[in-house]
Amino acid sequence: MSLIGNNVSLSADYSTLGEALAKGDTGIVVVWNSLAWERTEWVGPFVVACSAVSATRDGTSQARTAVLPSASGSSYELWFEATLPALGYASYFVQSQQQPKLHRGGVMHPVARADADFSIENEYLKLDFAGVTGRAITITNKQSGVTAAFTQDFLGYIPGIGDDAWHFESLGKAASVALGLIPTKHEATTNMQRVTQQITPWITNQLTLRAGSPFVEVTMTVGPCQAETELVTRFTTDLATNQEIFGDEYGMESRRHNHDMRFIEGNFYPMVANAFVRDTDSRTPARQLTLLSAHSHGAAALYNGTLEVMLARHGTGSYTQDSSTTVQTLWLMFDEVQQSERLRPVLRTRLNHNTTKLFGTVPNKNTTAWLANHQGTFTALAQQLPQQLHMTTLKRVSAAPADGVILRVHHIYEGDAPADLAKEVDFVPSSSLSSQYQFGTWEERVLTATVPVDSCVRKTWKQADSQAPVTPHTKPQNRVFALHVSPMEIRTAVAPQK
Repeated sequence: MSLIGNNVSLSADYSTLGEALAKGDTGIVVVWNSLAWERTEWVGPFVVACSAVSATRDGTSQARTAVLPSASGSSYELWFEATLPALGYASYFVQSQQQPKLHRGGVMHPVARADADFSIENEYLKLDFAGVTGRAITITNKQSGVTAAFTQDFLGYIPGIGDDAWHFESLGKAASVALGLIPTKHEATTNMQRVTQQITPWITNQLTLRAGSPFVEVTMTVGPCQAETELVTRFTTDLATNQEIFGDEYGMESRRHNHDMRFIEGNFYPMVANAFVRDTDSRTPARQLTLLSAHSHGAAALYNGTLEVMLARHGTGSYTQDSSTTVQTLWLMFDEVQQSERLRPVLRTRLNHNTTKLFGTVPNKNTTAWLANHQGTFTALAQQLPQQLHMTTLKRVSAAPADGVILRVHHIYEGDAPADLAKEVDFVPSSSLSSQYQFGTWEERVLTATVPVDSCVRKTWKQADSQAPVTPHTKPQNRVFALHVSPMEIRTAVAPQK
């Protein structure tokens, strides 16, 4: 904690904040951003005993808040919007208010529906629901104007017999685990809206839209499973997808998969970080439905316009018995294809690199004194990296052959991304890193950081009909060291630390 200051008592225990507020003290939340871009993120939930709470950055800038009643009704969940510097942290002071109305927020309250159709929306998306059944019916992107029919179902496949964990007995349609009316609760506040659906006694589905977020957060709580079934959630749209699905290779490049009519299980492909379906006809603009995840899943597109994700495996085989309860979160995006491909790599990276929170108490509520003795904000960069580059490594190493600091950057866009993003980017460490970090001469290394790139001789092989001699590849030298990073490339550099 030397960055923040000396004698700082911070804890990773979420209950620290609630205990501070219960005593009438001011709590502090230090939020760390591991990405080399500035980011604005809703952080929470933090359990608090009161509904009137405010959050301020460095004691001056008010943050947007949302307070949700807990399921038990005896406490509240606090969320606030944090604006974070690139590869750094910001400090937020949280305190109870005497006024029942929150600053820049509000307490989420149930919305009376009377079986009328209803919707949740923010500045990016609108999701409509049928009041009678409680099911989603349409989704609209308010920025681009595209819309689609949209439903979400939970279905189960008959599991295989014996130990064949990847065999589905059913060769037809999966059976729905919930038919007809779904008990639904609609809650709303200024900055957050959510719909909670009780699919079955053992499946709860929650769809949340927060101010400033271009995605719907889908949180599914499953278990303990009360049926022997291969449980999936299926999103059905009117997109003309031709049963094609795009999955990701090891969380990076996308690959298109075509439907195989011979068997069901052979159509589930790896979804390491994201999967999507899109219009394949001549429609303009073409639409795209994208699912992002922080955990690996199996995903399939068995029917035109559908995208489904495996949630739980509760079969009869010895490999599939599971009585646990799991909570799985997906970010759902809907937009025209070009805009989806601009956002997908960035949101995927954000979801898989969550913020880190530390908690403490401000003595005597004196935030001015605390800031006078501690560094409330910090960034390790002189300027944030371009949108295309993700800094995967910035690490001090004290052992040969990479004695010093290792730096790696990854170009997160693919070659067929929008043209202004699918291009080579020059990264100059000396101008990007903060001046307080002094390094010696940078040298590019191979991915493992063990061998200089210039020492790794790569032959340029002659063509079969050519008698030209084989010559080694030589890398051009630059007066100012820079890494030239093309789409999907990872580049590595090492420098001694002064």
